[in-house]
Amino acid sequence: MIEYMQHCPEGTLIYHNHGKQIIKHSMPWIIEQWCLRHLFSYAGYLKAVKQNFGYSYGVPLYLCDEMMLIPVGRIRDYEMMWINQASIKCVYTENRRFYIHFISESILEVNMTQTHYEIMVKKLGKIRNTKVKHFH
Repeated sequence: MIEYMQHCPEGTLIYHNHGKQIIKHSMPWIIEQWCLRHLFSYAGYLKAVKQNFGYSYGVPLYLCDEMMLIPVGRIRDYEMMWINQASIKCVYTENRRFYIHFISESILEVNMTQTHYEIMVKKLGKIRNTKVKHFH
């Protein structure tokens, strides 16, 4: 299962629960391909989320129950990363630093606050509930 992904000089570095891999494409290209595999475009998804929920920035991406991606940072920033909510075991703040503990037992320090993370999870839950309701 994918845990998170980030930019690297060779393209995109994707961390799995069993290791990591480099894909020689940009993160926006990968996100678009994953969206197309789930029968929608990323631009269409963003437009629909904005119209239905009013979220225009920091939009989490719900693809399926195994791929629920939360953006960390601004989409156009090189340091930006996507975290897969489905692979998270727990989160915690220690000494003003926010950590994500994955099911694989790896731990990642993330440049966001726990409050912001909880807001993103709520957004993701609303999107997921609406999307799942439409397909059942």
